[in-house]
Amino acid sequence: MRRMWLAGLIPLAAILFAFSLGPSPRKALRALEGQGLAPEVAYQAFVTGPAGINAILVEKLAQGGWPYRVPAARALGTQRYQPARRALERLLEDDDSSPDLRAASREALQALDGAWWAAATASR
Repeated sequence: MRRMWLAGLIPLAAILFAFSLGPSPRKALRALEGQGLAPEVAYQAFVTGPAGINAILVEKLAQGGWPYRVPAARALGTQRYQPARRALERLLEDDDSSPDLRAASREALQALDGAWWAAATASR
């Protein structure tokens, strides 16, 4: 069990190092896609990715065959990226969205709504 955890940490460390070098978000995302990462590792990479990656993740959510749509939706919710709202709403309405993708989109939208509520009540 301990070796599996360590083995999963190595690709994540490599991705974080690559992101720290400052490649463009598109290049960083292409490098990530080429590694065939597990969804949880991809999620961590998206959350810690370079500036500008969120806008690209929103674009990628529309690509039906993209294997990282669930972790991308989760990451956008975690980061409370408001421009993702419409894309996440479309995924909820899409009959072709998997149950996992719908659940991730719903949770992300709830996080976005919480961000709005937190901002509105913080000024009081």
